[in-house]
Amino acid sequence: MTDLQTRLMRNRFFIFIAGLQIVQFGIPYRLTCPQQSHWKILSKNLCQHAQNYTCLLNILNLAYEQNCKGPKIINPGSKYVLQSYFNKGECDEERYQPFNFQTEGYTNCSFLKSRCYSEGQEIFSNGSAKMDRSCYCDSARGYFFVSSTHDKYCVPSEEDCSCHKNIIEGVISTYDIGLHSVDNITYHPSVESGVIQIVNTIRDYDDTRYNMTRNGNARLEAVILVLVVILMLVILYPSAIIITKACQTLRMTTCIQCCENATYNNTIEENGRIDIESGTSYEMVTHQNVLTGLDKCVLRRYMSNLSNTEIIEFASILRHKGFISKCAYSYIESCYKKNNYINMRSAAFRNFTEMHTDLRNIVFVMYNLDNKYKSLAVQLFTTFKNVLELRPVNVSRIDIKDRTFIQTYFTVMKKKVQEMEFDNPVEYLTNLAKQIQETGTRCDQANEILFTEICDKFVVLLALTIDALANNTNDIDPKNNLFNEIEAIISKTSCPDLSWCMLYGRKAVALSFQNKREEGEDMEKMALICAANVVPCLETVDMYYKIVLFHRAWYENNPKKELVFIDEVKQKAFDILKGLGDELGISWSRRFVVRLLFCYLGVGMRCRFMPDYHIQPEYVTISEKLLQTYDSKTAEIRVQMFFHIAKARLSHLKGDLTNAILYNEEAKNIATKGSYSELTTILDNEKILKNSWSLPPDLLPSPPHTGQQ
Repeated sequence: MTDLQTRLMRNRFFIFIAGLQIVQFGIPYRLTCPQQSHWKILSKNLCQHAQNYTCLLNILNLAYEQNCKGPKIINPGSKYVLQSYFNKGECDEERYQPFNFQTEGYTNCSFLKSRCYSEGQEIFSNGSAKMDRSCYCDSARGYFFVSSTHDKYCVPSEEDCSCHKNIIEGVISTYDIGLHSVDNITYHPSVESGVIQIVNTIRDYDDTRYNMTRNGNARLEAVILVLVVILMLVILYPSAIIITKACQTLRMTTCIQCCENATYNNTIEENGRIDIESGTSYEMVTHQNVLTGLDKCVLRRYMSNLSNTEIIEFASILRHKGFISKCAYSYIESCYKKNNYINMRSAAFRNFTEMHTDLRNIVFVMYNLDNKYKSLAVQLFTTFKNVLELRPVNVSRIDIKDRTFIQTYFTVMKKKVQEMEFDNPVEYLTNLAKQIQETGTRCDQANEILFTEICDKFVVLLALTIDALANNTNDIDPKNNLFNEIEAIISKTSCPDLSWCMLYGRKAVALSFQNKREEGEDMEKMALICAANVVPCLETVDMYYKIVLFHRAWYENNPKKELVFIDEVKQKAFDILKGLGDELGISWSRRFVVRLLFCYLGVGMRCRFMPDYHIQPEYVTISEKLLQTYDSKTAEIRVQMFFHIAKARLSHLKGDLTNAILYNEEAKNIATKGSYSELTTILDNEKILKNSWSLPPDLLPSPPHTGQQ
């Protein structure tokens, strides 16, 4: 191929691309959520933490949106939607969710309900948001199950629900119900499609059928379009622009003229009009409602999925039944005939919204007009149902204002444990819990308020006993009596969901000691589900703190990932603490901050200095700022120990071994007094610091950065 031919082909290609750019397609971009196989790839690219990626339907504008504000988990039978923020929504009519819904990897409820449309099948039960639809074989028409574990129905997602036709039994059953033949059984449209039966309550319409008007010039128009494309490939670029503009001008002139005519007389024609083709007179339905905003939203969504051919067919049905005016239909038709006018969809929608009717009437007419329109009717009806069901169920969260007393009790008792006011906190709390339990046994349960307070106290004391045990040992069995006793009394507390939060959070921490991550993550999810049912409060903050402790167990394996997650959980807790008062806010904030400091400074489980850890310069600046902001002098004694460890580690990484040893010594004194399990690792840290002290100056740790960041 010569250079001249190559340049010529290249120029023609550029002309063709330029011509395509001139054409205004007029099709708006709609975000679609990624397929399951692509979800992880997209989530990693868009969000720092892949688990946080969500793609959900925003019910305010009926469009799918992405964000990095997850993950979110909700109980079976529901899904999450966006209504500015996350909100609980029901599954669509045709889907169900038999297990917990989570935003990590999912947009809609997981499973599509079975259709029951195989030969001989009918719908037995529509199922629920948690269960699949069940089917039965229509014995009146001679159909019976091939095999089924149930006598009257079958669940297609669980077993084979195929039907077979038994001619002899079918004929017998047919005569038993007074019919002469199986084939002559009356078959109503409402039976044919279960989804359509709701609209049959609307007034009846005549069932006269029509032939569709077809465009006889389709072949000629197709030839003209091909010739235009060929000309664009052959002739020079300026000529291509001229031809394109000329085509657009011709097309626009015709449609604009028709639009002006339609605007001039864009109302429904008077009752009793004569149809053009059949000459049949139709009496219009009087006192019809004008389309509502929701109806218009449904129409727009429905039409966005139709081709231009389907739109003109849809318009023809509405025209024949008098829902849109003759002029409005002429306008749509003319735009369709002129090379499939690119803005036809918006033009049609503008005229459809002037209909003096409602969508249920339209669906009914289409469904009963002719068999070939039934699929269009079902599509429109399904769109209508889906939009209705996209409106979320407002989350009815439990009001916990009457729990102020027990929250204060929890705060006071936890502070006493952290301040080491008891020589043996586990023994003290256990004995106090037994006294409370005995009081509850003697208490007259008719006094509901008093009995509920006793149950709340009992759960708090057992939860704090578990915390005190965790301070001294990793050997905690999540199936021991403490956990079982809490679980046994939860239903009698003032807010079972919050009691479950306290229990699940502590089980997750106990499972992390046993290196059982998957089981712990299940507890974490269950805790989050319970928390979603309650207004955020102190117990929710406590739950978030347990989640942080759980993820700290895996920090050394994946520092960057867990650091991001822990920081996000910390921020969620801080948002709740803003409404709980300054004293509570400062007390709990310190606990979250010190765990975050450990992540920045490379401090592992039980305050262990991670070997070969290289701190990033920005982490030094962040850590110094946090230590200055959250003064540890007024913190509880155990929390002070953690801050001393953080200061010792920061000094160690900066090469200031003198202060590092001093801070570590302070932490050792507290750990010794409280018999904390961290004492072992603090002693190991002391050896690391002293060994560094004995090193030659050229081998001492050097500051990781110079100057201020």
